[in-house]
Amino acid sequence: MKKVLIKFMVLFMVAFVLYATGKMDVKAATVSDMEKIKVMMSNLIVNGSSTPIDLSAYKLTYADANNILLSVKKDPDTIVYCNAIDNLGFDYTLSGGYIKTLYFSFPADYMTRVNNLQTVVNVALDGMDDKMTNLDKVLYIHDFLCYVSSYDLSATVASGNVYSTLALGKGICGGYTNAMIMFMDMFGIKTVRINGNGSSHVWLQVEIDGQYYHVDATWDDPYTEVAGRVLHKNFMLNDSEIKATGHYSWTEARKITVGTTVYTIPKDFVISTSTKYSGWFVKNVSGRMLYKDGSWTYVDKNKDIVRISSENLKTDLSGSSATTIVEGDVQAVDKYEEYLIYSTGREIYASKMDGTDQVKILEVENLVTGKTTRIDYLKVVGDELTYTAYNYTVENGLYTYSSKNAYVVNLRDYKLEPEPVKLMSRPSIVPSLSTVNFSDFTNWKTGLYDWITAKYIDYPSRIALFDYIKADSSMKYQVKIGNRSFSILIRELDSDKKFLGTTILADGQSFTTKANTQYVAVSLYNPTNSALRFTDYENLFSTGFLVEFTNTITSVQPTATAVQPTVTTVQSIVTTATTVNTELQKSTDIADTNLSSIQNWRTGLYNWYNGQYMSYSSRICLNDYKTFQSGATYQFTISNSAYKLLIRELDANNKFLRTTTVSSGNSFKPGSDANYLAVSLYNPSNESIAFSDYQNLFNTGFSITIK
Repeated sequence: MKKVLIKFMVLFMVAFVLYATGKMDVKAATVSDMEKIKVMMSNLIVNGSSTPIDLSAYKLTYADANNILLSVKKDPDTIVYCNAIDNLGFDYTLSGGYIKTLYFSFPADYMTRVNNLQTVVNVALDGMDDKMTNLDKVLYIHDFLCYVSSYDLSATVASGNVYSTLALGKGICGGYTNAMIMFMDMFGIKTVRINGNGSSHVWLQVEIDGQYYHVDATWDDPYTEVAGRVLHKNFMLNDSEIKATGHYSWTEARKITVGTTVYTIPKDFVISTSTKYSGWFVKNVSGRMLYKDGSWTYVDKNKDIVRISSENLKTDLSGSSATTIVEGDVQAVDKYEEYLIYSTGREIYASKMDGTDQVKILEVENLVTGKTTRIDYLKVVGDELTYTAYNYTVENGLYTYSSKNAYVVNLRDYKLEPEPVKLMSRPSIVPSLSTVNFSDFTNWKTGLYDWITAKYIDYPSRIALFDYIKADSSMKYQVKIGNRSFSILIRELDSDKKFLGTTILADGQSFTTKANTQYVAVSLYNPTNSALRFTDYENLFSTGFLVEFTNTITSVQPTATAVQPTVTTVQSIVTTATTVNTELQKSTDIADTNLSSIQNWRTGLYNWYNGQYMSYSSRICLNDYKTFQSGATYQFTISNSAYKLLIRELDANNKFLRTTTVSSGNSFKPGSDANYLAVSLYNPSNESIAFSDYQNLFNTGFSITIK
């Protein structure tokens, strides 16, 4: 493997030098050709296919192919796939100086690695929202990397990649840097990968408001593994500031020898002189900064837990506008579900997110006679709280410290007060999906059941049922929602309440529970409106909002009378939405669906990991999965060639199989193992387009036909 990698690097450097010095006869493929080749490359990558693609019809140079691959690596549909293995590259054959065939080599566990990496990426993305500025995003990902990974002192080659750093939790500078660049590419934030310290260390520069700043998450995650410790001393620095922390020689050109020839390779960097964040209070924070709903919570220099708005984080460099929510000798803070968890001295406390209703959940006795024990940092992962403690003595004003030891407890074993916030009295829990009255608002609370464990977490823009409810295994249910803007999120669990999978349902859609499903956790949300709050949902239900499940045996009989509409306009909205979705249910086959009607589309896409619906502001997707005629080949005509269809194929159990990107005039034949198609529409050259833009597009004659 090392010989192949060295051979590839030598070929690349020779090609690069010849191309840069004009000694290679290069005739680039057309833009249209390169877009087609990008689609072919993407399909190989998302399917883990090593089948060669024939490119003999195109005059494609190595430089062109490499540029296409770089574009694929930054595309949101393929970025996780490309980072699931180290240094994804292609092999090729030549004919007449141009690439004849191109193919990839994937390890046997490639798709497992993709799934593992996507899981961690989802955890990161689900902690973010559209209120974040670019500075918020950089800070959040910096702290997330230091939180989920630790420096690998063995410094193996594998730990220099994104997969090891995120999925395995062990990384070195290359892994931290590449992982951060991956996230920045997702957000459209410009970066430069920096190679310095005599080529022994890498970090990056990020562009914020037209200025570039150095960020080194590796050096902000200390070698000595202390759970929850995150530094910010190497964050948002200019050239002179990063140099003062021990970074050097990042502007010096590198030399590489190929045979007997020595080539000089200039380094990538941007001169950074901005002093905007010099003296910024964040650089003195030595713990993870917690983001939630437009605010940051952290332990300040006075050892208080404080909160500052996202807007003030950027403009108030001293942090003086931060408000104190917990006073005291606080060493570290983290969050668990709807609680803050923090340490003071030998004690660990829980409180509401605003710092109220504090309760002591544990106290550590002195571990060694004659020495004082103190809790240092802490970290919460799932239900587990890891904290470090050390002993010290004081003699003649001098402190003597012992080594630190880590301890792990399960927070489910402790009573955390207060109870989750609710605005209405909680009724007795109805145990079955077929009997609960979903239209009774007293059955709901603020929050959702999360995407990893299906456990309840606080989430201000969604509501969830007060508890898990029973569901029959292998039973088909259909949901009715009184307003088609809303969706139901179903997490399935087995008899031990272990998470099995997620299904997202719009009005009129159905799902079949898994064979081992015993419980479901139900949340409600509007995928196009993250600004909704609990009182908005309360008002919605008070006007007769309807949520109802039926199964294949019998209709749902609510245990309490559903609230009847009292406002005429609301009733008309419910009736209209139901009528529209009834029409949609008649067009389950892709060939029978009117793709030129905006009524059949909604904001979002069917994602690249499991084919399920997710919110995505610059794309639209069909309201439901579509069936198709077995063995049929479809040809799509799109009236504006700038737009493309993204088709995910799924099997009979809605399991994701593969992705195909379809341009106007392309033919598409579903695989024999596929049962459903999930179709999204997008403009690859315009990621800022909104749903209203799509509406205007369709209203002015945009059409998609299929035959």
